Amino acid sequence: MLPGSERQRVDATTVRILLCGLAGSGQAELLRLTADGFSQGARSNLFVAGRDGYALAAGQLRGRPLRCELVVAGDEHLSELAADADGLWLVVDGSPASLADTGLWLTNSGRTARGHESCPLWIVISRAERDDVASDENARAALGLPSAAVLRTSIAGRWGAREALVSTLRLIDGQRDRAPAAPPPQPPADLGSTPQPAAAGGGSQPILEPDAAPAATTSGPAEDAFAWPLPTPPLAPRACWPRSAAADLLAAVPWTAARVREDLVGRHGATEGSGTSDLILVEVAAWCAKSSLRRTFDSFAAARGAMLDLARRKRRLGALRPPSTALAVVTEAARWRLWTVCPWRPALRGQMASAAERGGEADLATLLAGYASAVVDAVRLAARHGVLLDVHPSNFADTPSGIVYLDDDIDRGCLLPAIGHAILHRVDEYAAFPAAVEAYVDALLAGFEQRLAASDLAATGLSQALGETTPRTAAGRMARGRIERTLWRLR
Repeated sequence: MLPGSERQRVDATTVRILLCGLAGSGQAELLRLTADGFSQGARSNLFVAGRDGYALAAGQLRGRPLRCELVVAGDEHLSELAADADGLWLVVDGSPASLADTGLWLTNSGRTARGHESCPLWIVISRAERDDVASDENARAALGLPSAAVLRTSIAGRWGAREALVSTLRLIDGQRDRAPAAPPPQPPADLGSTPQPAAAGGGSQPILEPDAAPAATTSGPAEDAFAWPLPTPPLAPRACWPRSAAADLLAAVPWTAARVREDLVGRHGATEGSGTSDLILVEVAAWCAKSSLRRTFDSFAAARGAMLDLARRKRRLGALRPPSTALAVVTEAARWRLWTVCPWRPALRGQMASAAERGGEADLATLLAGYASAVVDAVRLAARHGVLLDVHPSNFADTPSGIVYLDDDIDRGCLLPAIGHAILHRVDEYAAFPAAVEAYVDALLAGFEQRLAASDLAATGLSQALGETTPRTAAGRMARGRIERTLWRLR
């Protein structure tokens, strides 16, 4: 083993991923983009065998802290480092020339990623916004890797890196999970999900001790359709939030109509869906149930703690908090999964795309103005309450009570990730609709002037974020100039 390559001994699940490929493929830029998706407190520099990397606190996996190590592996150390890695990202820019050169490198090199069959490999396209970017099938064929998964990211557009990492971690965890394991312990009879007949002496349900873990539904109408139990009632009060309303809300959901919506997971661009790759999304008539790999725990206590923490974060959303939302912890074999249940609401991203497709510029203007209001709300929350939201339009919905935040990723801090790109990309995206773009920018400027103070702008670094973002269109550059002049006056 190379000096410096031994993993840090920490009380956490550690996953190491190597970035490899030809010079100029974007490995270093992709490394930084991936790390930028984490707050400063959740990332630290890593130095392994003379190579730069990052150690990321990537949340929890099965109730244990997850430490992810990302390292750019030079060709001279690839074979040695791969022996101690859990996964390899083969980075290409996606162009035919890059794929041909990388395929030749894989063929000629004796220390290639393809030589490490025990270490799973992903093809990661770093410039997926290119006009000549290859399809997944062509990328695999050019590289001679017919079974490799293809992940698409954009260094220039600053999207896809975090989702690619989550997808990678999910598969690595799944492969670890295939190891033979003892059958999970069965829950005690009095804690099962099937209601038991009342005892002759009366009474309804057993009283749980403070440290006892209430078992939830492990059977029901969706048992044969899903690989994981859904939060169908009855559930113990301690396994739900809010305790006063969750039971009625969950009972109102017609769980027999549940269907998985994998078609809306891991989506990019203007289409409807979520960019998060590890999302479990279930549509139940007019309701939505969602969870993820990161929300599976080894104990009820850990799962309930995560539920209460998410509840506290949701309470801090203020006007952006969606109504009629419940959280529930459900048993899953020997583990526990946290679910969110709420009304199914179309996200702003899909509504914008639909309006643009049918040429409805007035509707698009209204939607963009609503998104502008959500951006201002997000800046205020970050500056005044230390609440960080992902301001992509797929995370917001327009409801009769106003714009609400749909996502469960609610972080702490002041610097909103990719806020400059999120604001200006809407202008680039809909530059063909000048009236809608003008309404959007006007709504942004009005919100900044009327609802933000100079201290809010300074705390969130909004001016710097906009200055570091390069619009692709003339409309985007004009919008950035207008916004920067307004922010300058407000300083």
